[in-house]
Amino acid sequence: MILLDSKLEIFKMAAILRNFTKTAEALHMTQPNVTQQLRQLEKELGTELFLRNGKRLSLTRAGEILAEECEHLFDAAAHLQRHVSNADSERKHYALGGTLTAGAYIMPALISSFLKTHASVRLSLTIGNTAEITEKLKKGHLDGALVEGPFDRDFFLYEMLMTDEMRFVIRADLAPCGDYVNLQEYLDTGRNLILREPGSGTRHYFDLFLEEQKIRIPDDGQILEIAGFEAIKELLNEGYGATVVSNLVVHNELISGKYKSLPFSAGTIRREMNFLYQENETRPFCEEFIRFARRKVVNF
Repeated sequence: MILLDSKLEIFKMAAILRNFTKTAEALHMTQPNVTQQLRQLEKELGTELFLRNGKRLSLTRAGEILAEECEHLFDAAAHLQRHVSNADSERKHYALGGTLTAGAYIMPALISSFLKTHASVRLSLTIGNTAEITEKLKKGHLDGALVEGPFDRDFFLYEMLMTDEMRFVIRADLAPCGDYVNLQEYLDTGRNLILREPGSGTRHYFDLFLEEQKIRIPDDGQILEIAGFEAIKELLNEGYGATVVSNLVVHNELISGKYKSLPFSAGTIRREMNFLYQENETRPFCEEFIRFARRKVVNF
């Protein structure tokens, strides 16, 4: 990132890897150079950033704060660099975002198709939960985003691209009999649910469904919260319990017969997927991307 001090880039990598040797390898530097740069950063800030205990490395409180701020700094620098470069460049760069379902299972195909017919455009994709993505969009770190969770409808411009259904998903050999699942009965037997974390669109709509259908909130011991779909799948594979997700997330496993997907006897969990953007210089691009996406989403 040309707009940020290189010592911050080294710190960011070291904060992730918690190992100076691995940091040096990742950045194609020598370990003494990494150590020297980080000590210089600590000197400039007037505080220690790492606790060094032999080969073990951890962050001080100051280091934890800097690591949190680095994410915002790098996002802001990328935003500034992108828009300055776009001013005089024939090839424009736009940053898009997506929540975990939309970002992982819908946006890649849309972006790939868009780039095939728009050679003068470069696109990047950031994936996170709804709270993370809408915050980045508010701060201008993203130009547009496809989200399945709730958002501030007074702050963003938005267009609905599609609707999606969330269903009960479980390893096929453990699935309840029948064409529907009674979620209350499943919970009352004490069996486990593996759910996305609060702040995600998937979790928001599931919690809303529980409230609307007056389904008893499960005991804490029955709920395991996971921030990513791959980890949820690993637990499903182990027979730990069931989850509630879009069929998009488990498409391959459903085709292979590994998982079974069932609707709920109490009702349907449907949600909108909206493309969000703002009233600024990137609005024409976002509206062009939305028009393109509308022609493609029929394939999902």
